[in-house]
Amino acid sequence: MNVAPLEGHRIWAATYDESPNPMLALELRTLLPRLGDLRGRKFVDAACGTGRWLAEACSHEASAAGVDLSLEMLARTKRKMGRQAAIACADLLHPPLPDGWADIVVCAFSLAYVPAIGDAVRSLARLVKLGGRLYISDIHPEGRRRGWTRSFRSGPEVYKIDHHFYTLEDLAKAGAKASLTLMSLLEPCFGEPEKDIFRRAGKDHLFEEAAGVPALFVAEWEARP
Repeated sequence: MNVAPLEGHRIWAATYDESPNPMLALELRTLLPRLGDLRGRKFVDAACGTGRWLAEACSHEASAAGVDLSLEMLARTKRKMGRQAAIACADLLHPPLPDGWADIVVCAFSLAYVPAIGDAVRSLARLVKLGGRLYISDIHPEGRRRGWTRSFRSGPEVYKIDHHFYTLEDLAKAGAKASLTLMSLLEPCFGEPEKDIFRRAGKDHLFEEAAGVPALFVAEWEARP
């Protein structure tokens, strides 16, 4: 069943943290080492969902804020985080934070839900102070070409979330127009750490094929004068 992003995440919120997800595991082991020492840094989790990156940032003593448009996802975040982080209901185009507030902004697996990625990247770049970093991760376009979907199971039903397609070239142009300097673009594949997650999800037969292509990307930009 196809669903709009907001409806999809309303349904998904109840099981999001419990469902084995090799994409999230691969992103964590790829991106976390790039963030460096987070102690005392101002950290924004844009489209924070259930607060996965907020929890990571707070556990490393960052001052963190999260925004998301799904009230159901945010309810989970609030139960998880308590008063550790500031949380607001807002979309990627209108994050309610001052210009240049953040040392680090992370936007994970969410950019494709915005029709105009250039507007979203510009809005996220606005939050980053000079010398700060913006990280965007998402499903790799190669996976989309091979028929991978943004989907999840709830009970007997499989839901596919509507989204927009963009290329890495589109993303690079959006970053340049937002006056960001691309520092790195990582395109990791699934590896042995994710193999057991495939097995626990009953999809171990898909691992070898999936491991042969880039599963996601992590783009790292710096805000410079």
